[in-house]
Amino acid sequence: KGILSCAYQEDFKFIITAGSDHDALVWNPFVERSVFRLQGHQHSLVKVIATPNSPQIITADIARTVKIWDCRNFQCLQTFQLDEVGSHSEMPGEVKMPLTSMTYIPKLRRIMAVERRLHCLDYDLGATSLSTEEIPMVAALYNDHSNSILTATAFDIIIWDAKTGVMQQSYRKISPAEMTVVCLNLQHRKFVTGDHLGNIKIFHYANGQLLNTFAPHCGEVSALMAVPGDMFISAGL
Repeated sequence: KGILSCAYQEDFKFIITAGSDHDALVWNPFVERSVFRLQGHQHSLVKVIATPNSPQIITADIARTVKIWDCRNFQCLQTFQLDEVGSHSEMPGEVKMPLTSMTYIPKLRRIMAVERRLHCLDYDLGATSLSTEEIPMVAALYNDHSNSILTATAFDIIIWDAKTGVMQQSYRKISPAEMTVVCLNLQHRKFVTGDHLGNIKIFHYANGQLLNTFAPHCGEVSALMAVPGDMFISAGL
């Protein structure tokens, strides 16, 4: 099934993928078949993260379930349901939006998950949520170089101060088609977007300037991952 997110676990040298399947798959880069399935989600996955300097893997699904895994034995350590631990409740008649993306802030041990709102989930403190855009977000990425958070909707990118929550930059209408995925380069000074029509573009993080356009996919871009050498791996549906 389609891949929507992928992560590389540097210490153990394997790749984790997530998508419309309910299981996250663990891959050896030198073997064609997956070597393990992380089973436990009941809905399609939207994001997988390999936490730096840690044996933990974080997965999230569209139903707002977040799971923490130990990659040494592939066992689930914790499960969070944002609807249960969060402080926000929907207003009468408000439509519950599916989770669309997630990022992780290592220094704070904080998970940031997004749909229409930005949910802050601390391992020991539970979750809170705050309003951002009134339309679903497709990505939330933590930039440790500038201690900021990038959120993306279909056509816009917004940069937030990770400590204060104040908006720092707003890049409106940067994509001609609806964005489906966003990632940072390894130096966290650029961001790359993929859209519904298969276009891939790279922008300067600090000012939103378009730096380059890559050869498009034939269909929707479903995943992007930065690799050494200032390069990227992309996957399309």
